[in-house]
Amino acid sequence: MKSSDICSALAYMFTELPSTLRYLETLSLTSEELKRATVPNRLGLNFLYLRHVRLELNFVFLGFGADVLDLACLLQAAPIMEKLETHMLMDHKLRRYDGELRSLPSHPHSHLNLVSITVFYGQKAQLELALHILRNSATLKAMKIDPKPTVAGIHGSLFMKDGL
Repeated sequence: MKSSDICSALAYMFTELPSTLRYLETLSLTSEELKRATVPNRLGLNFLYLRHVRLELNFVFLGFGADVLDLACLLQAAPIMEKLETHMLMDHKLRRYDGELRSLPSHPHSHLNLVSITVFYGQKAQLELALHILRNSATLKAMKIDPKPTVAGIHGSLFMKDGL
């Protein structure tokens, strides 16, 4: 699913998909994150059957308030998710880790086996997301973190500076 007409893939996922696709097992979503997700305060078990999530998200315009750490709510919303792939196209010039990291409340997840994060530049929110997943995934077998992009940008292609 490509979502070019929405501002936040996560907001769309939590407001539109649970009521229309109750038995969804695999989700692949490509979107530009233009603003911070408005995720419901009380996240229920929105995706009871979701096992595989693949997100291609463009966070290049982070000045609008989009936050990579918002992806952590997937652990709570998809209790039997086994595989999570995130391909986060980001501006590699953005600030890297330089001090205090935020942490979210613990939410143990007992099915997540494999996590793959590409275009990982060590930015603060990326580190926070990776740490949250590591701390809360009891059965995690592998977490692959790669700085190279594996998908092209939504409005363009990969460039040499992106690590081809």
